[in-house]
Amino acid sequence: MHRPCPLAHALLGAAVLWAAASGPAAWCQETTAPSVRQAFSGTAHTVFRPDLTDDQVLGLKLDHPLAPALELALDSYRLVRADIRDYTCQIVRRERVEGRLQGYEYLDAKIRHERTEGAGAAVPFSVYLKFAAPADLAGREVLYVRGRNNDQLRARRGGRRFAYVTGWLPPDSPAAMQGNRYPVTEIGIENLLRRLIQLAREELGRNHCQVRFSDDARLDDRPCRCLEVIRPKPDQEGMLQRARIFMDQELRLPVHFESYEAPAERPEDLQLVEQYSYRRVRLNVGLSEADFDINNPAYQLK
Repeated sequence: MHRPCPLAHALLGAAVLWAAASGPAAWCQETTAPSVRQAFSGTAHTVFRPDLTDDQVLGLKLDHPLAPALELALDSYRLVRADIRDYTCQIVRRERVEGRLQGYEYLDAKIRHERTEGAGAAVPFSVYLKFAAPADLAGREVLYVRGRNNDQLRARRGGRRFAYVTGWLPPDSPAAMQGNRYPVTEIGIENLLRRLIQLAREELGRNHCQVRFSDDARLDDRPCRCLEVIRPKPDQEGMLQRARIFMDQELRLPVHFESYEAPAERPEDLQLVEQYSYRRVRLNVGLSEADFDINNPAYQLK
């Protein structure tokens, strides 16, 4: 069974989250690959901190080369916790599954964060996805609400053949995971950032890596700050050797992630493991219970 590497596992913590349309009922139909640009200048900062204890890692001073990345993630996480309830989006993703790099996939998404409202009413973590492309996936729908429906997701097959087939599935079942690196339960900005913070702290204690920043990066037409982490040599088999994270300068949220690893048979040739872009992010659009109900007349999940 495929086991995602730790950094990859994190950074998607929500690989299905963003790039929004103009409101809860509006969807982005663009199906062109994202334009990604970054320009690094100067020498990469090298981190060399062997044999640190956990307490020492957490207590490193803010002049450490990785500290700005950790602070960016913490700042973004605080923003999400305080101010972001939900969002709609299109995700463009490309993943290597079972050793095979798949083509670009385009998903429209609605995400609602778990929270407690007035009088203690609990709002569960909720996800609705609809595939726009490629043709063999177009029309596929997935709906999941944590703790409801026996904690199972509802899915419609979509695509060219037997598109109408629907059913209930455990999120981590082989059928639900087919063609995916991560289950739907790991989607979401808050989950992504929480895991990013944990991994940044772990990375501070690794023996050797390089860190580069660029303030002249873009995802499509959005100004971003790009962070690149490079490991000259993998610490263990399957460990990522290069990762890039783009933070939208206006939204203060991550909008692009890509990672690379070196195959054992050709360690000099980095290969793409996964790439996620989150376009036209629209936050706090007011998603309601109807947006996560299989009886919604706009869905084909019954």
